[in-house]
This record gives sequence, structure tokens and C-alpha cells, in this order.
Amino acid sequence: MSAEEISMTEYEDQNSSAGELTRRKILASMSTALTAGILSPYMFKSVYAQDATPTVGDATPSAEEAGQESENPETTPEASLPTIPPEMEEFANDWPTAQGNYAATRVSGSATIDTSNVNELGVAWSLPIDATGGFGGITSNPIVLGDTVFIIDNLGNVQSLNKETGAVNWRVDHNVPTLGPNGVMVGYGHLIGVLGDTTEVFSLNPDTGEENWRVQLGNHNALGITIAPLIYDGFVIVSTEPGGNTKGNYEGGASGVIFALDVQTGITLWTWDTTEDLWGNLEVNSGGGIWYPPSVDTETGLLYMGIGNPGPFPGTEEFPNGSSRPGPNNYANNLVAFDPSRGLVWNLNVKPHDIYDHDNQQTPVLGDVEVNGSMTKLVFSAGKHGFVVAAGRDTGIEYWRVPVGQHQNDLLDEIPEGETVTVLPGIFGGVESPLAYKDGVVYAIAWNVPSEVTPSGFDYAGMDLGKATSNIVAIDAATGQVMWDVFLETGIAGAAPTIANDIFFTGGLDGIVRAYNLTDGSLAWSWQAPAGLNAPYAIAGDMLFVPAGTFLLPSPDTEGELGQPTAALIALKLGATGEAATPTA
Repeated sequence: MSAEEISMTEYEDQNSSAGELTRRKILASMSTALTAGILSPYMFKSVYAQDATPTVGDATPSAEEAGQESENPETTPEASLPTIPPEMEEFANDWPTAQGNYAATRVSGSATIDTSNVNELGVAWSLPIDATGGFGGITSNPIVLGDTVFIIDNLGNVQSLNKETGAVNWRVDHNVPTLGPNGVMVGYGHLIGVLGDTTEVFSLNPDTGEENWRVQLGNHNALGITIAPLIYDGFVIVSTEPGGNTKGNYEGGASGVIFALDVQTGITLWTWDTTEDLWGNLEVNSGGGIWYPPSVDTETGLLYMGIGNPGPFPGTEEFPNGSSRPGPNNYANNLVAFDPSRGLVWNLNVKPHDIYDHDNQQTPVLGDVEVNGSMTKLVFSAGKHGFVVAAGRDTGIEYWRVPVGQHQNDLLDEIPEGETVTVLPGIFGGVESPLAYKDGVVYAIAWNVPSEVTPSGFDYAGMDLGKATSNIVAIDAATGQVMWDVFLETGIAGAAPTIANDIFFTGGLDGIVRAYNLTDGSLAWSWQAPAGLNAPYAIAGDMLFVPAGTFLLPSPDTEGELGQPTAALIALKLGATGEAATPTA
């Protein structure tokens, strides 16, 4: 479980002969090729890239490397694009990305909400969500840029809203079934989103909703795209995921591939197959890909990604206990550092040869932490395996590993033939919500849902989400010591800790929005939403934006009969006195 590492000096030496693969060089070569008629203009339309996944080093050399001059160097796309999108600079203190910022700390830079006034939160407005999906009507984190809120539902329908009133500026319907977590991001004048079942990525004009481009990245019935896109340095990072399609689930041959697209055109710049050709068995095996967006170290340009699990899980009748994929199954369940110009820097296999669907899927979180008297650059990772791991950002060396929530039989390498064992975390358990980080403390939430497992399958019949519980845990980022641990009798499945000053917000499948004191985990405030909560929130200024879109499961904190959920995006604001829709009887 130690990192497969190289030093940055060794890394640069090993890759110097290949030349740097940068967006600038790729686009310069494409600009020259288009002018010469070498590349087809159809590249700008639907692209099927799943069946051909070149490695990073396979990209076309730039015109300069080929000894040619670009005919229009002053008009090449990269000339006008800074590394950081202008929207990220202008709206850095709002909520411009799924995790709030490139470091993925989920801390609001403009929040005026704290423990002294949280009781003054009231409903400013409520927007009904009319979509439905496997995980509910909405699973995405709203993003906030100035006076505008953007949201995408689980049919891929996008809305632009007035932040203060909730009035709809524009709406674009796609009506494509899309599982979670999903999301959108705005950068360089493009709003980027994804469509699950059709494995499409699209760009809209954020001011009008007009479509700029749309590309298709796969054609396998078990592959989908459900990630919230990341925009950085002129490219868009998305990924296919087996299990991200409502028509299929971890079927043989479904390999999770990460794509970098040019933000202006949708052209594929590079891809990375995260499964090493499905570990030798394309007919049976599947897995990998990323469900949540990478974090970015803007000083080095490195991307940090949490990779999904391998399949089949636990196995099949012919290949029990994952025997169709022997070995550690890199890069599934890995934490990786990735250089967009050269490729993989290091990887840490958090759970080798996983047979329990225990992804390491959450967005890694970056923090500079004082360790043994010196400031150390760390990255924190977590997933459905129920562990939080800290590693060095430069080396991938593991500093500490902490189990959160309930664990039972989850470290068994195999299930004995003819036996059924209870495993915690189960197939719907572990850290199902993104992490948060502030002032040397990592905040994690574990969902406790057991699964009955045989060597070749799961028994879904005995799974009762209504009896699920959760643990909300604060961890010292320097040592891995648990500072406090709050037990909650409801499942928390997606509503990540979202931090405003001295409190953070989360919520459960009972539909209760809760605010906790960062210092000791004491409950500071709560409010009943009209639907279950399985999506993260956004905070900007004096407003908290709550997506409520899944089923309601009563908990001991529930008051009265809940009835049927009413999906909505709700804006809570200090001093507001409005009302949200209530669950229908």
C-alpha cells in the first residue's frame, strides 16, 4: 500500500525526451493542421473516443516540434486564455466549482453565516425540480458566480437563476437520464456540463444558454459520464465511468477513461485509461474512471484524482472473488497525481484488488499542514472503503490512514466458497460525501450500510437504507488523530460538509439540514427540507443553497409525517422569512 513514487527531478528527467505535451502545443498543431486541411472539421462534432484511448505521449507533435510555423500564431486559441479562468479569479469567494475551489476544501470565502446568526436563516426562495432519476431529481452541487446560480438536474437539464430572487434567467433541457454526482462549471466564457447515458459533454453560453459545442465520448451501454467537469488551463477534465449509465452496470469491457477536452472546441486533447486495459480480460472486467472532479495544485499544475473501483465485484460464478482480474488492479481505487503535460507522477493504491465496490472516488483535498514543526504539502483522499488517507503531494508517501464509520469484514481478501458474510461498509456505504478541510482539520462523513456478500454477488434484498446511520468525524490533518466523532441515526449520502466560518452544513436522507460547530461537533441549528438530501450545498455571502431531491426516510429527529418528497433547490438567507414547499401527504 505504499506509493509507487519517483522524485520530481527523476520524473522530469524520465519524461524530458518525450517533450512537453501542453495545451498550447497541441492546439498550435491542430490550428496548423486545420488550415492545411489535414484534420476534418467533423472533429468538432460528435466524437467517439471510448474505443481508441491513446496515452498521453501519443498526441500529435506541435507545429514547432515538427519544424513548421503556425500560419496564424497570433490567433491560436491559447493566446487569449490564462491558466486560471477569469471567472475563477472574479468569483473566487463565491462558489465557482463543485468543491468550492481548486483545492477542494469546501470553504466559502465570502460567508457571513456563523454560529452567532445561523438561527436567522430563513427561506429566500425555492425552485421546484421536475426531474427524476435513479438517485433522485438532483444530486449536483449548485455553483454561484456573482448574481447568478447555475444548477443541473438528473436529466441533464440546466438552469441559470437570479441569486437573490430565484427567477429563471434561462433553461436548457436535455432530458437525458444522468446519475450523480453530476454538476457544471463555468470558465473562459463556457458553461460545461455532461449527459450521463449518452456520454456527452456540452458547452453553453452562460449568459444565454445557447449551445457552443457538444461531443460524445463513448458508446458502451455500461458507460456514462456523471462527473462535475473541471476547467483549468484551457482544458476540461471529464471521465467515463462504468456504472454511470442507467442502461448498464459494470459490464465487461467498460473501462473508465479520463478525457481532457479543449474548452473552446470540445476537441479531445488527451485521454488516460485508468484500468491498464482491464487487467487482461476485456470480456469480463470493468472499472475505474473518476466520479468527482480532480483538485488542482495551481502552483505546480498537478491534478489529484480519486479513481473508482474495479469490476466485477465481488466476482462472477466463473470468476469468484475478482479472480478474472488478479493483482492489485491499478489504477482502480487509487489516489493519483497527474501532470497534464506528461502523465502519471505517482499513485497510491488505497485498496488493492477490491471486491466490495469500495471506490476511492472522492475529490482529493489539498492542504498545507505543519507536521513535526515544518510546513508540509498534503493531499487527503477518501471513498466508499471508509478510510481517510493523507499523502505527501510531491511524493505520494502515505502519512496516515484513519477508518471512519463502522467496519466489519471489509479487509477480507476473499469470501469462502458457499458462505455469505456481512460487510461494512457495504455497497452503499463508506465515505459517500466529499471531504472538507479548514485550519488543519479534515472533515469526513461515513455512511453505515451493511451488505451481505457471497464470492460472486451481493444480496440486495436485505439492505435497508431506512436503518442506515452515519458518523461525522473531525481529523487532525497533521497526525490523523480523531478530534471528535458525532453519531447520527440517518444516512448521509452526498451532502458533503460545507463550511462557513465556524460551522459546517450537511444533511441526511431524513431531509434535515444540519449545522455543526467546527470546534466540537455540537449541533448549532437544523431545518426540515421538503425532500431527502444527497447533494452538496453551496454558500455565498449570507445565503446557503440546498439541493433537496431524493426520497425521504424518517429518523428519530423527524417531526410528524413526512409524506412524499418535493424536489427543489432552496435558497436560505439570513433574515429571510419565506416558505419552501413541504412534502405532500
